[in-house]
Amino acid sequence: MQIDSRVVLRIFYKMLKARLFEEEASKLKESGLIKDELCLSLGQEATAGAVCALNADDIVFASHRNFAVATALDVNITLLLAELTGLKSGLCSGKSGAQSYADNTVNFYGASALYASYFNKAVGAALSLKLQNRDNLVIVFAGDGAACMGDFYEALNTAALLKLPVIFFIENNGYAKSVKTEKIHNVKDIAQRASGFEIPGFIADGNDALNVYETIKRAAEYAKKDGPIIIESKTYRLAGYNYNDEQEYKKEDETAQWRDYDPIKNITDYMLHSSMGTVEDLLMMRKKIEQEIYAAHEFVMGLINSSDGDKEA
Repeated sequence: MQIDSRVVLRIFYKMLKARLFEEEASKLKESGLIKDELCLSLGQEATAGAVCALNADDIVFASHRNFAVATALDVNITLLLAELTGLKSGLCSGKSGAQSYADNTVNFYGASALYASYFNKAVGAALSLKLQNRDNLVIVFAGDGAACMGDFYEALNTAALLKLPVIFFIENNGYAKSVKTEKIHNVKDIAQRASGFEIPGFIADGNDALNVYETIKRAAEYAKKDGPIIIESKTYRLAGYNYNDEQEYKKEDETAQWRDYDPIKNITDYMLHSSMGTVEDLLMMRKKIEQEIYAAHEFVMGLINSSDGDKEA
């Protein structure tokens, strides 16, 4: 599949935005302004390729590790940052925190801190679409840990039985909290689980955003016509399980190897080698994102430092 250069640029922009947003959130967490548990997507930004492959009216659910999905969906980062700091001006009036927010204006039906709870919600939404004869789909983003829980298999069974338009996108980042994936699954590939429900299951290179984009484009065509499909995105979590996780269970050479295969580096190299832009062009895009994040930071700090009682009790 030949991907239009404008699409590649859009994916790159959203990936970089996710990383820079998380860096800003980390600073606010370090300063104590974010009280909630912060689960970062560092190293998993190629997920933005999946979001960019969707149509505007497709419905999205996500897990507790959700910033790459949310920023790619164009959730307002100013309101999101305000939400993370517990402000009433936040996306959900400061009540959801970092793991349970939603934004229906961009069809982001929500994240959840309850592992695997989003699978059956996604299936319910997909059933609604089918009953209304609508030509769009649902995609649910989840981790490898959630994919070993009972809710996953219940949702798969219902979706397969009713042939619902839903994509189960499993971000296999190598670890469920501190436990290696192979210690919680008895199969090499989570995508193999699809065969038990007689539905397709495919693997995407989760550090190659363009491969992720192409895979979801094909999966979307299938899901709308024939029913559910599992996509397993093989990636790596450069961050800890949460912000305070020191990752002592990881080997240094393992992490170093994955850092060399960084998804943002990969798409940057592709763009430069394909003459889709110069280093100066990409730096200009970074500068634009930095300005957007700075504006969001200033908005939040202005509210925090004001005396209008914007802070959520």
